[in-house]
This record gives sequence, C-alpha cells and structure tokens, in this order.
Amino acid sequence: MNFVCAVCNSDKNLYRSKYCVNKHYPVPKEHYFCWFCCFKLSRKINADTLDWGSKHRIICPFKHCHSPLFEIEHYQSGVKRGSNELLMELHCFRLSYKKPSLVNVMKTIEGTLRGEMEDFLAHNFTGQSKAFFDLMLSVKRRFDTRPNTYDECQKSVTFELEWYDWNSYPKCESCYTEVNLHQCVNKSECQHLCCLKCFLETLNDEHHGNVICPLCQSYCAGTLERYQCKTQFPREVSMLIWRAATKSDTVEAALGKLDEWSIERGPWKISAEKKLWLVQAKDRLTKQPECFLIFKNLHKFELPYYDYNLTENVNI
Repeated sequence: MNFVCAVCNSDKNLYRSKYCVNKHYPVPKEHYFCWFCCFKLSRKINADTLDWGSKHRIICPFKHCHSPLFEIEHYQSGVKRGSNELLMELHCFRLSYKKPSLVNVMKTIEGTLRGEMEDFLAHNFTGQSKAFFDLMLSVKRRFDTRPNTYDECQKSVTFELEWYDWNSYPKCESCYTEVNLHQCVNKSECQHLCCLKCFLETLNDEHHGNVICPLCQSYCAGTLERYQCKTQFPREVSMLIWRAATKSDTVEAALGKLDEWSIERGPWKISAEKKLWLVQAKDRLTKQPECFLIFKNLHKFELPYYDYNLTENVNI
C-alpha cells in the first residue's frame, strides 16, 4: 500500500509517527505526513503558543491530532529522526519560511550571533546565550554549506530531500572551510580531507598527473574524489576552468582565455587530449555560466556535479 501525506497528498519526503496519542486517540496511532507540512504546522503552533521558558516542539500535522513528536521515521528508507535533529530543522524552517530572500535570513542569523556573543562574553563563555550562540552557529553552517535550504523551506518539493547531518562537521584540514571537500582516491599515502580550492592551488604547478596533498605535500598517482558521494573529480578540465576564472572578471573574459589557450604557436603543438579538455571547459562555461562565480569562490560555494561527456564527433 502506498501512503501519501495526510495534509497535501504528496508522496515525497514522507514520514510517519508511531505514537500519536491525545484525547481523540487514546491508543497510539500511525500518521503519515510530509516534511514540509510537519514543520509548517510546528512553526505556526509554536509561534502561537510559545511563552517564556517553554521549548519548541515538533507537532503531528494530522487533522485533529497535533500530538508532540519525539521521533519520526522516513517511510521509504525506514531511517528514524530524533528530536534533536528535528528541532534543528525546525529552527531553519522558522528562520526561512515566508522570508523575502536568503540574504535576509543570513542577516538575521548574523545579527543574532553578534548579539549573543556580546552576552556570553560577559558571562565567561557560559549560560543560555552561549548555548543559543552555538545553536545559531550550527544553523548558519547549514545555510552556508547548503543554501538551497532556503528554497526547500518555502514550499513542498517534488523530489526527495537529502537529510543534513547535524552531528558531523567535516572540514578542510588545511583552511577549515566546509564546502567542496575532497580526498585522494588512492589513500595508501594520504587520507587528509581538504577543500577543492586548496587542492587546486597545490596542483597548479604540477604537470605530471600526480595529486599533491595541501597539508602533508605527499604525492600520489591518480585523482581526487568528492568526500560526500565519492564521485571522481575531473582534474584537467576543472583546472582549466579554475585558472581561466581566477584570471578573469567575467564569463566572457574566461571564455576568451580558453580560446587563447587553444591557439597553437610556433612549433608548440597542443595534444588532442588537451584540445578535448579545452572544448569541455568552454562547454561547461557556456551551458552553466553560473559556475564561473563558484570557481572563483570555491571556499564559499559548493560546486555542483557536471557531466563532461561530450559526443565523440566533437570538433577538436
């Protein structure tokens, strides 16, 4: 039997509660609802009823139920989400829902952090202000590393959302950034976790196909892989785009750099392999011009996956 959300009939991001009990349901009931409807109602009820000293609660959105939830189970995978994770998600939803833009949300978070910092510094790094500062810092980290969180909190989506891990903060061991994290595929010599910007800076003068760790400077043959999903990093094409982007102020200027590097001068010939990389680099900048700013700011924005596979008949 296929279940859907009892509120909006969506079959995506579907969860169920096993222990809904109130005056209408003296015996525990199972209710099915989507992520968005659950947090939308929880935000509303908390805003209407929360008073000084009380805590936020996750509420079942099923009609006439509205029981507090301490654990929910993802219907498709069976993974259970505890109250701590759910409350963190609720904080993100509360800050984002019906706000004009992500910029507005970030200004609110940063203003709150400044205010709480002044307070907990006055109390020797202790107290409720320190606890709330740590909470808001975690929320800021979420929006920094996954800015699409804002869009996900505006309306119910038609695809399964990736669950955010609130308990783990992997970061670059060289510069401490938390985006575009990669490792060497060959981990026999080095297992350090570093960001793409740090890796590209060390690879900039490496012309023998090796990977150099920004932290320990060890060499290994092979390439890099993305830490989260283990997809391999197309090193040569990405290096070309990164070099062109960092030397240019606009997408057009970066494309001009790639055209310039495609010209053979004097006795120096460009290999067919490098010509293909140049074509693939220009193809990405043309079809996905927004990646230009991402390549210029790899320490700030997550670089999305791109399929560089071109047709075999491409003119190189």
